[in-house]
Amino acid sequence: MKRVLLCGNSLFISGLQASLEIALGLGLQWIEPQPDRIRERIKAWKPEVLILETGLLKDKFSLSLLQDFPQLKLIGLDIEENQLLVISGSASKQPTTEELLHMIEA
Repeated sequence: MKRVLLCGNSLFISGLQASLEIALGLGLQWIEPQPDRIRERIKAWKPEVLILETGLLKDKFSLSLLQDFPQLKLIGLDIEENQLLVISGSASKQPTTEELLHMIEA
């Protein structure tokens, strides 16, 4: 089972969580977007994927996560631009739940 940590307070993140809960093989947890709490949860739960809003990707926090947890895949969601951004730099316009599942499982 892939563990996916969702981070954010938006309705978009809540809706995404509800959509992903029906996917088989995913363990989901949600956390508030506070860097210390995110780091603690990653250490304790060891998720393979962290999904967060792109605002959190714009500072040194996300880079430090990749340095401290190199196995972690970061997926940023840009609500305003309707984009899905993988930390590798690839982007997808108008992401669907299926595209997101593909990114998680890849």
